[in-house]
Amino acid sequence: MSSVATKITFKLKGLFGKSGRYYEFSKPLDLVIETEEQGSWIHRLEALGIWTVEPERNDSVQALMEMLDAEYEEYGKPGMKFIHPAATKAHRRFQRIVKHVY
Repeated sequence: MSSVATKITFKLKGLFGKSGRYYEFSKPLDLVIETEEQGSWIHRLEALGIWTVEPERNDSVQALMEMLDAEYEEYGKPGMKFIHPAATKAHRRFQRIVKHVY
C-alpha cells in the first residue's frame, strides 16, 4: 500500500500547454501536486479531470501540459458538435472552465 509523502495545491489563473497556447481559466483552478513514497510525481487539474503520474517531476508537468492541449483539441474548440453525450458534457465543461485560449 502506498501513501502520499507530500502534497501542495496552487491556485492558477491560467496555464500554458506544451503547444505554447495559454489557457486562461474562468476562475482560479487548483493544481494539486503530490509525490508518492515510490518517488512518482502526480499533477492534477481536477476541475478538468486531467492528471498525470510520472517518475520525474518535469516529465509529469510536461505530460500535464500535453494533456491540456489534447483536451482542447478534443473538446475545447468553440462550436464543436458531438454524437455522444459524454463528449458533449466534456465540451461544455471545458467551455465553462476555460475563459480564453491564446
